[in-house]
Formats: sequence, C-alpha cells, structure tokens
Amino acid sequence: MNIYRLILTLCMSSFASHAIAAADNCFPFEQQQGGISLPVSIAGTQTSTYLNTGTRTISLSTGLVEKLNLRIEQFTPRAPRRGLAPPTVELVKNVVVTVFDQDLEMEQVDVFDDALPSARMSLLMFSQALVQIDYPQSQICLLLRESMNLGAAENINMRRASDGAPAIEVTINGDKELWLRLQIGLQGALSVDHATAEDLGLIDAEIDAETPGSQPLEGVVESLQFGPYELGNLTATYPSRAGGNSQRTRRNTDMRAVGRRRPIVIRGELGHEVLRHFVITIDFEEENMHIFAP
Repeated sequence: MNIYRLILTLCMSSFASHAIAAADNCFPFEQQQGGISLPVSIAGTQTSTYLNTGTRTISLSTGLVEKLNLRIEQFTPRAPRRGLAPPTVELVKNVVVTVFDQDLEMEQVDVFDDALPSARMSLLMFSQALVQIDYPQSQICLLLRESMNLGAAENINMRRASDGAPAIEVTINGDKELWLRLQIGLQGALSVDHATAEDLGLIDAEIDAETPGSQPLEGVVESLQFGPYELGNLTATYPSRAGGNSQRTRRNTDMRAVGRRRPIVIRGELGHEVLRHFVITIDFEEENMHIFAP
C-alpha cells in the first residue's frame, strides 16, 4: 500500500478520542501473521488465540487439545430431510475459557485438524457490548452501549449477513460499490469472488485458465473508499476459473445480509492489511460502525 489519503473531520477526531478515553476495560493484543493474537486461558492453561469475526465461537486445534489433555468426542449433526448426511464433527465439552477477565463456561468447543497448538475465537461472542479494536495501540476495549451514541457517529454502512457475520459497504476504483464481509482474521487486504474480479478487471485470462482451482490469484485495485478514507494500490485475491466458472462462483459466494434495512449481497472479505491502520468501533447487534485513523 503506497497511498494512504485521509479525510478527517473534527467530529470524527473528537468521537474517537472520547471513545478511547472512556474505555477502562481495554486489553492488549499482538499483531502476528496478519491477524490479532490475544492471550487467553483454556482449561486452566495460559495460551493465545487468533481473533476473527466469523460465526464459530471458539475452536481448538487437535494439537492444542492434546497439549491440554482434553478428550475429543465425535458428534454427527442430524441429517436434513433431503441431501447428503452431514459430516461427523469433533468437539470437546465443558471447557472454561478465560478471556477479557471473564470466565466463560463453554458447553462444547469445536476442534479443527492441525498438529500445531492453536485456538481461534470470534469477537461476535461479545456482541452484547461495543467492541473497539485499536490497531495502532494494539488493544481491544469492551464498552457499554450507553457510553456513546455510536448510531449517530457511524461512518461505515454495516449489515449482518444471514450467518451473523458483519458486512460493510466499500467503493473500489472510484465507482464499484461492493459489500464485503468484515473479517479481522483475513491476513490480506481484500478477497473477492471470481465474478467480481472480472468486473474489476483484475483477471489475466491466460494465467486464470492455467491456474489450479486450489491456488488463489492476485490483482491490484487502484483505490478503496472505506468510509471517509481512501486507500490505494491494494492487493486483492480471487479464485481461479478452475475453481468453478464465474457464474457458479458468483452463486456460491452470494451471501444475503439481513437486518432492519434493505438486503444486500456480499462479494468477498476485507481483512487485516486494511484494518490495521484504524481504530474501529462496532456494535454488532445494532449494525453500527465507526472508523478513525489516529
């Protein structure tokens, strides 16, 4: 990223300063591997977790489960009336997770296959509060809704997707308005579906045709309007045509958003390489969001 043009107003600056100053419930994190690593205690053992804004609450790797001497149980969800039977999932039960000075008694926690000890946690678990991610100071604050009028101060259009994850509206290359899932766990800047990559002119047809479906491709967008800020020369990843033709890719990645306002369609994700410059305040339940660049 070599363009970082900021459009600031006095009210935004005052709001951000008030929000940070009012926060007495803040917790440090580290920015590692293109994401946020937060110290936690799981089953009485100190470790760390990578944060995301996905819909799974907490999940542990098989390596961490083994390290913690927890017992994995098999669970098969009830099959729908039609279609294939769902795959068996692995989980551990009755785990105490201590995070943000809270002891969370988890009846069950998902397990993913990875020999390295690691954990993943969604910030949606704390949607009862205002969540403020201060990337420049590497801290997360949990604020009472009554502490500020975030609805009046919002400067990002935000919705909840049908799976509960947050989505925001951005403008790419000056005229392409898109809705992207807000994913703090995405290492890169942008990820879009194949059809959107075509619309944005990112695709080299020869490279696209020769690339295996499992290998993502990259292009560069000239500008990204993110609320009142504009950033430039960002890398955007997208799947190759071998991963599915553009029409099928478009259908598979459509995700309707729900809520109090008009429905929208999500075309990709916005990740860490964009977000790391900002202080972001989110009300997941009320669909309000404010960003500020200190």
